[in-house]
Amino acid sequence: MTTIIVLNEEAYGAEELETDFLIYNHTCESYEGYGMALAQKNGKWYVHDMGHCSCYGPFDEFCFDKPYSTLEETIKTLHAEDWAGYAGKTIEQMKNMSELFDREKE
Repeated sequence: MTTIIVLNEEAYGAEELETDFLIYNHTCESYEGYGMALAQKNGKWYVHDMGHCSCYGPFDEFCFDKPYSTLEETIKTLHAEDWAGYAGKTIEQMKNMSELFDREKE
């Protein structure tokens, strides 16, 4: 069963990803949306840019081809790629929420 945490607006398609854990921040304006998602699947972490237009949904192009071994590695890479400028606060919220999730699993 997937644990899904929504930080802003709910986005369709999240349940179909079959992840262990998913946290995202999404907003939709008119025909396009913005946001980012952090997912854990089979012990690996993945990040997804949820930017989309009306042609496809926020999770339609989610790709599991670039896994990160740890949450710390994921966050470090995102900051290095200037995601901090785009969604630094969201990344920190996601990190805090996912750490809570990890503690609950123990």
